[in-house]
Formats: sequence, structure tokens, C-alpha cells
Amino acid sequence: MNETLRLNPPIGQMSRAALRDTVLPTGGGDDGAAPVFVKKGTILATSFYALHRSRDQWGEDADDWRPERWLKEDGDGLRKVAHWTFLPFGGGPRVCIGMQLALTEVGYAVGRMVERFRAVECRDPVWEFLEEWKLSTVSRNGPKVKLVEA
Repeated sequence: MNETLRLNPPIGQMSRAALRDTVLPTGGGDDGAAPVFVKKGTILATSFYALHRSRDQWGEDADDWRPERWLKEDGDGLRKVAHWTFLPFGGGPRVCIGMQLALTEVGYAVGRMVERFRAVECRDPVWEFLEEWKLSTVSRNGPKVKLVEA
């Protein structure tokens, strides 16, 4: 689920307005390490889509769907990612209130599908996934698949 959420976050971007003058500890200067002054009323926007495809964070294959990137080196369990680099539901005190419900429902649905179907066959004549931006990223062609009963 994490790799799918990384490449196709439910919310592509988020905006916030600064309620008072403040200084962000990093993000300025040529290397991004200098502080940044933010004036009251400034609108700050974050692109989760861009963050989740950052080669600095995810490597040269950041655009590739590789679920194994979430496994520890020894294959025993899931590895932790750097704080604030994986935010499909936002983060902090305003994290999506439905995050746990959504993750539970998807996990349950995928588990039931694995029990009932032995294969998922692509029926899209265009094999490559073509993105379309809406509220989140979706398949431009829709989900053209066949579920093969077990």
C-alpha cells in the first residue's frame, strides 16, 4: 500500500496561510539549508506528488513502482523512511482524520481480493500507466482489468 500511496497520494498538494511572521529553520539559500522568513499572510504550498517522487529522498528510480523499497535490507519487516518524506495523508496536527479508516479498509479489501482471486489481468491496450490529475492522480484510461477467480 505504501508504494502505491507514495506514487499516487490521495491528496496531491496542500496549502496553508501563515498566521504570523515566522522563520522556517531550513529551505533557503542555494543548498536549502538556510532559514527562510515567512511573512504573515503568505500562502505556503506543498506538493506531496513532487515530494514522493524526489530523487533526493527516493533515489534515481523514484518514478518507478517498487514495493520492495519498503522492506528492510535483510527482508525482515518494513524499513522506516526519513521523517516528513512520506505524507500521503498530510502530517502533524492536521493529518487526515480518515487516514486509519482508509488504510484499514484498503488492507481489508486487498486481503479479501487475494483470497478470492488468483490473478489480476491487465485489459488496457495501453500497458503503461497514464496519469491524469484530478483531486488526486488517477488512471487516464480507468481500471481496465479482469479478476480471475481462484
